[in-house]
Order: sequence, then C-alpha cells, then structure tokens
Amino acid sequence: MAMSYACGVCWMMTTGFCLTAALTVVRFLTRAGWPELTIQAGGYIMSCFAVAAYLIVSRKSGPPEGEKRWMLSAGFFMALSMVMLVTSVKLGTPIGDMSSLVSINVVASALLGRLLLGDPLRWVHGVSALCSLVGALLVSRPTILFGQEIQAADTPNTAWLGYLLGPIAGLFDACAIISARKCPSTSEWQIALSYYSQAAILLVILTQVPALEAHPMAKIQASPAEAAMWVGILTVWDLPSMVIYAMAAQALPAALSATVDTASRMVLGFVADVLLFGGELHVLTCTGAVLMLLAVAMTAMVREEQQEHPQSNPSNQQGSAETAEDDVASVASFAASEFVDVEPSKRDLGVIARQLRLRFSKFGKELLLGPVQTFGALSDSVA
Repeated sequence: MAMSYACGVCWMMTTGFCLTAALTVVRFLTRAGWPELTIQAGGYIMSCFAVAAYLIVSRKSGPPEGEKRWMLSAGFFMALSMVMLVTSVKLGTPIGDMSSLVSINVVASALLGRLLLGDPLRWVHGVSALCSLVGALLVSRPTILFGQEIQAADTPNTAWLGYLLGPIAGLFDACAIISARKCPSTSEWQIALSYYSQAAILLVILTQVPALEAHPMAKIQASPAEAAMWVGILTVWDLPSMVIYAMAAQALPAALSATVDTASRMVLGFVADVLLFGGELHVLTCTGAVLMLLAVAMTAMVREEQQEHPQSNPSNQQGSAETAEDDVASVASFAASEFVDVEPSKRDLGVIARQLRLRFSKFGKELLLGPVQTFGALSDSVA
C-alpha cells in the first residue's frame, strides 16, 4: 500500500528527532570522555544484527535484481553522511550549526537539477542561493571574516572542520535519498541493513586513527557495564531511525524528503544545544539559520508543474523503472526531476536522458579534441 505524502512527512520528521537524539547522546559521550566512535560503532553492529535477525525471521525476499546496487548505494551514502555528522560532533561543532549547514544540499540540488533539465532559473532561485550562502557564513562565522572574538569561548579549535563536513554530509544525504527513490520495491529493512553494516565498517576504520581516538578500549574495559548501557541507548535511537528514514525517502519526492529532514533537524539541533548543553544562540547564528531555512522554503515552493505526457512510457515514470540505458544521463535526469518537479513521475525522463547524452557526448568530444587542436596549431606555427 502506497504511503501518503502527509504520512511520509510525519515519518521523516520522526527520523529527524531520532537522529538529533542520537547525535545528542554522542555529544554527551564526548563530554564525558568516552570513545564515542567506538561506542557508536558498537551500536551500529547491534542494529545490524537486529535488522538481519528480523529479515531472517520474516523471510523477506531479496531486492529485485535491478535495485540491488541502488540499495547498496543508499546505505553507503547514508553511512558517509552519518559518519561525517558524528565526527563533526566529536570535533566540537554544535548540533544546530551542523544541521543548518546540511540544508545547503536542498538549494544546490534544485539549482543543479534545473541546469540539467534545461528549465529556466527564476529570480527566486538567485535569492535562495544568496540566502543559503550568507546563512552558511553567518552560522559558521569563519575567523578570517569575523575575527576570533566572535567565536564562543567553549568552542574547540577543531570545530571549524565540522563546519566543512556539514555541507558534504548534506550532499551525501541527497545522494542517499535519490538512491532510495531508485529502489522502491526494496524493503526499508534491507536498506537499513545496508546502511548499518557499511556505517559500522567506516566507524571501525576511524577508531584506528590515533588523532580521533587514542586508546579507545581503556575506558570501556574499566566500565564495561556503563559502556554496554551507552551502546544500548544509541541502538534504541539508531535502530528505528534509518528504517523509518528509508521508508519515508522511498515514498516522498527527493526535494520534499530533503526539505522536511533538514528543517526538522535544524530546529531540533538548536533546541538540543540550548536546553541540554547550555549553549547560547548568537544573533549571527540565529540570522544565518533563518536565512538558510528561508532558502530551503523558497526552493521547495518554487517547483515545476508538469503535464502528463501522453506518449511517455509509464515504466519510465516510476523510481522502480529501469531506463533503456541506466547510465549517467538517465540517473542525472531522474535525480534532477526529483528536486525540481512537484510530481516527478509526470516528466518524460526518456527525452531528458537523450538530451543529456547528446550534451555529455558533445562535451566529451570537445574535452578530448580541444588539446589536440591546440597542439596541432602550435605545431603548425613552429613549423
């Protein structure tokens, strides 16, 4: 049974609450001196076993052959995004600031999508891009522009790296949502298993970096019961979050998923910073967050209304469909329509994919022939 948009939005907001809660626990662990990357890896491993057990007991069939790679890529991009967010929290970046910077993905994806589809850019897109850029600068407040005195006294020197990781995590969020939309017949539990297994591997690798965690097992061995408690708490928040996230991402257009996800995490992140960690919201931070939220809202509201194409192949209109050539052009056209159109299923993606193939082919020829022609001209002049 198909999920309604209203239900999908509610589930995505629930995911934002669970993810913010998990990041809040990670920050508590950081302040208490626990090896939070190791604890988080343990939580992901527990979630991985729990999801695998459910799939075995329920005897769910595997994903369709054409959707396996999209299931793996959805889990991979989700894992990259969350590992970057967890690392940012460890580096001392406030949760609200980081969640605000993730919102850049909505504006950037919509602008890139219009360029790929050939749809006109309107004045509101320029305003939203400017709001997003200015908002990001106000939230991160780089020292080179604002000076050292504007930074919070308790902000670690490593927090700036987290401000860089935030927008990258947002990009991976967008890729994860698109990948989930490409495998609508795959169970959300299978996507969650893909995520938990790959995220656990990435975190285990990070725990071996001495600069991030020196002697991670020392405190765990000293207090194994408390360590098990923290692993259990993280599992309680992590286990439902990604199952729900995958379910909502499959049901909603990518633009709506990204908008609801980033907006809910942004608001809840600032609430957690103020209420739980005694953070003070600087006027520049508030202004920047409002600008970024405004940019996301403007981008989400200004989308294209497509007319039903009478000659289009219905199999090309669904996320589950395999185009004649599932190449870069077809994937790019699908992703672009997800962030641009009100109802992506109405756009004739076959026509767009063919146009993109021609543009990519022309660009490739120019890229290859350009140096050759230049070298030939130089040779003739020397001769």
